[in-house]
Amino acid sequence: MADESFAARERAMLLRLEVGLADEGVRVVYAVPRSAMHWRGAGLSAQTVPYESRGLSVSRAWRVRRLVEAARALQSSDEQAFDLVHAFGEGCWTFAAETARQTGAALALEVHSAQAAMTAARRRPGAGATLYLLPDAALERPVRAGEPGVQARLTPWGVHTPGPPREGVRRGPAVVIDGGGADRPAMRATLEGLAAVAAQQPDLMIFADEGAAQGSGAWGAAQRLKLTDRFTLAPDIEARRELALRGDILVIPEARGEHRSLTLDAMAAGMLVIAAEDPFVSVLSDGRTARLVRRPTAEAWRETFEWAIREPAAARALALSGREHVRLHCRASAHVAAVLGAYEWMTSGASIPFEERV
Repeated sequence: MADESFAARERAMLLRLEVGLADEGVRVVYAVPRSAMHWRGAGLSAQTVPYESRGLSVSRAWRVRRLVEAARALQSSDEQAFDLVHAFGEGCWTFAAETARQTGAALALEVHSAQAAMTAARRRPGAGATLYLLPDAALERPVRAGEPGVQARLTPWGVHTPGPPREGVRRGPAVVIDGGGADRPAMRATLEGLAAVAAQQPDLMIFADEGAAQGSGAWGAAQRLKLTDRFTLAPDIEARRELALRGDILVIPEARGEHRSLTLDAMAAGMLVIAAEDPFVSVLSDGRTARLVRRPTAEAWRETFEWAIREPAAARALALSGREHVRLHCRASAHVAAVLGAYEWMTSGASIPFEERV
């Protein structure tokens, strides 16, 4: 089950997981808000049922009952009842907990950000067995938040590494800005740093997600900085990431502990990643997989962008190092195996403490 935001921006990761689980013999039924059904393409491995994500809390049990009935209608008479509900995105956690309660299934909640970890610590769903799946070991502490008995397992996300990588950062690079758009000061500092570099790079182009840019005030900042002639807003840039992966540099202005598979896809494609330092995203390792900006100032961003353009050989070497890290340690097959192991553990009733580390 996914909420609307997750169903859109992470549809590629969800599809990889569906296909991998199906290959291992897992019967997957995918539940998605009716408003997000257009993100589902044809020929996918999992059957999809819509659910009504919007409505009064008093109607939730009824809305869940309709979802459960629709999902059961897809089953053949000899199939077992549902074993497990896996929820992606905080927006569907409560709905997933009620689904697990009505079906008697175990509940797995994907904790993809520091905010989700804090939400998990504040609100423990009361729907039988609950397991928190973490893409990063750094999220373990906020999930537990003083409750060492909370069950959590490490299930790092993975991607496929494509053919030849990009040739390197061009002198007039295409910069793709990723993020949710919730940190306005971070976006402003990033754009100010880019504006200083753009004065010397007439061919530099900037792309950002339309929704995130509106939320962060990026368009207004671009107007003030006279960047509008080279600033393109693209709708749903993470959902339709073909454009993003044609860029030279992926920029992540926000340090909010958010895990987004676009970061892994960009590294796998050989893009240089420049990001704000984030203690909850271990894949962002300075000098190994990315160039990190430790001070959230326009000057620090400017210096980093200038380095990428001034030192193309070093920038390419870092991009290739990130690509190799993803190829070795962030494989889609490993993600499927980790999730499958978590499913088997939950449904077997065994008890394994969280001891894995990135």
